[in-house]
Amino acid sequence: MKFINKKIVLGTAQLDKNYGLKKKRKIISPKQMRNIINYAKIKNINFLDTASSYKNSEKILNKVRLEGFNIIGKIEKIRQHKNVFNLMKKKVTEAKKKLKINSFYAYLIHDEEDLYSKKGREIYNSLLKIKKVGLIKKIGISIYNFKDLPKILNKFKLDIIQLPYNLFDRRLENKRLLKLLKKKNIE
Repeated sequence: MKFINKKIVLGTAQLDKNYGLKKKRKIISPKQMRNIINYAKIKNINFLDTASSYKNSEKILNKVRLEGFNIIGKIEKIRQHKNVFNLMKKKVTEAKKKLKINSFYAYLIHDEEDLYSKKGREIYNSLLKIKKVGLIKKIGISIYNFKDLPKILNKFKLDIIQLPYNLFDRRLENKRLLKLLKKKNIE
């Protein structure tokens, strides 16, 4: 399978001791995280995925030098809030400070339902404004429901889409989907 733009992204959700299959595991130490980061650099993996909803990830990443890494952040369940733009800008700014970075490579909507909500357009426009002021370079969505992706892409212009791909989930290999992503120049 030929990917459009192949990038390996090191996820940090597992830094939250209550995330994933094995709950209540030991929290990774800053020294262990530095070893992981150094190994990733050796292997030319220079993308990290994080979110404030991953409880410990920003705290642990704060203790590691992230120079040379492109950081992808996420915002979750924003649709129920009144002033979407101010809240999003505040969350992006706070995460940027915690991680000690100048800007995010990308910031993604973590819950696709946010775009389907009555506030979908407001959420999208808020991300565009935050991108315009330079806090983030690219905007996008993290999505698990592939069948709704064409509908989203027809309504919103996104720079990047995060999709699951692993030994068990091979839906990304759909040629029609890959052609659509390539046509719209989406990472």
